[in-house]
Amino acid sequence: MNKSTIWKLILNQLSHEESEQVIKEIEGSPTHKAHYLKIKSAWSLSATENHFSEQQVDMKFKQFKNTYMEKPKSKRIISSWLKYAAVFVISIVASWSAFTVYNKSTTHANPYQSILFETSTGQTAKATLPDGTSVWLNSESKLEVIEGLTNSDVRQLSLSGEAYFEVTKDSLRPFIVTTQQGPCIKVLGTTFNVNAYPGDNITTTLVEGSVEFLDRHQQHLALLKPGDQVTYNTMNCQLQFKQVDGEISGVWKEGILVFKDETLSTIAPKLERFYNVTIIFEKENLKEKKLSGRALKDYPVEKILEMFHMLSQINYRIENKPNEKTTIYIY
Repeated sequence: MNKSTIWKLILNQLSHEESEQVIKEIEGSPTHKAHYLKIKSAWSLSATENHFSEQQVDMKFKQFKNTYMEKPKSKRIISSWLKYAAVFVISIVASWSAFTVYNKSTTHANPYQSILFETSTGQTAKATLPDGTSVWLNSESKLEVIEGLTNSDVRQLSLSGEAYFEVTKDSLRPFIVTTQQGPCIKVLGTTFNVNAYPGDNITTTLVEGSVEFLDRHQQHLALLKPGDQVTYNTMNCQLQFKQVDGEISGVWKEGILVFKDETLSTIAPKLERFYNVTIIFEKENLKEKKLSGRALKDYPVEKILEMFHMLSQINYRIENKPNEKTTIYIY
């Protein structure tokens, strides 16, 4: 049973028959049940290091759903995202198939073909690379596959934005992700998330396997183990480490945004990319307020703003203009 199926069950995205079948599989396997409870706990609770009973998880999850996951009565700001995302995913698959055929037919003439994947605001996409690696791109991200991964010594990619990788193991050819800011990530076969948007610090979270964090000269900086998260400060070149729930780092793939004890100044860009909106602070001091919460792709941004208001008495207004992004003013 894969993670995506469990997420769909938790978010009520399966039919009645499908839900019954999945629940039966979970109840019949201690491994599936443990995996289900871990993901459900990570989703419904803010704390990631505490251990909760199944009853506590159910209670908190139902409380969250009743408060923040009611079907909206107001018009959805992001209604257009779904149809465009579907078109984009189809086009990315088509483009990748065309590239594969072209690369095979021109191997001797041009063996080091590169390819660029790119997402716009509010879009996410998945691609399978030639070596079998699966990669998900978050909103406003670019991933260049250097030399088509055909180099015999190394598999190298360049990332601007955020991506989640499930890397096919190859002990003879390291998998290296470089960033515009300098540092890069080196692996052999593993699952990890990289957040490297231009102008931001670089954050790498390891879910499974091991990851080596390197500087721009590919010199060793740190070795990560599952649950480790390292943030590279692009201003002073310092590293900050912390233990996190690895399951949370890639939930954006499922259309979920999670933030925990973060300032509004860091939350705002995530919401802008997630919902394709513009956020303006009318009071600068509000940028330093810290909040925790969850957002779903197919629920309106108003729900998150209402949560902000309840938690911190933050006020907002939404302005819609024809042929323009929705603008949200925070005050």
